[in-house]
Amino acid sequence: TKSEEERALVIHREAIVIDGLACPRSTGEALGRMVRGGISAANWTVVHPFHGLSQAVDGIADWHLLLEENRDKTSLVTAAKDILDMKTQNKVGTIFGFQDSKPLDDKIANLGIFKMLGVKVIQLTYSDRNAIGDGVSEKTDNGLSRFGERVVQEMNKLGILIDLSHCGRKTAMEAIELSRD
Repeated sequence: TKSEEERALVIHREAIVIDGLACPRSTGEALGRMVRGGISAANWTVVHPFHGLSQAVDGIADWHLLLEENRDKTSLVTAAKDILDMKTQNKVGTIFGFQDSKPLDDKIANLGIFKMLGVKVIQLTYSDRNAIGDGVSEKTDNGLSRFGERVVQEMNKLGILIDLSHCGRKTAMEAIELSRD
């Protein structure tokens, strides 16, 4: 009914709505649509899943320029409070995320560097096995490696969200069991 539709629109306008995975395509236009659609924040894939450290840093630099060019529509989310601020400013918060851990270049210390650059979400695997653990498309499901366990612990410590999409079941379950925050 018309009253149900109006009620749903009010709920949507007041709700915090986060797009869990936004992939760059006409990003400026997409930001405008997100603002009009009432999206509070979006986790953007800031680099191709198979890019390494150098390409990731370049990609993040490009994103910082994009944020500056679109500051009327978005700002970088560095804390949960930023999402609430974006909602009140009629903007969409930008969350930097990776769909694979390849940009870490198999070095735990790079997590701290990426956190300083604004990365808040990292997917442990992108379907295939990597140094952290098995992905969902592997024939085996051996879970986290020892390195993967240390990565999960460091991500917890740094406050980087662990994305378990595309992880093998055992990899995901071990990451959940190991996580403390």
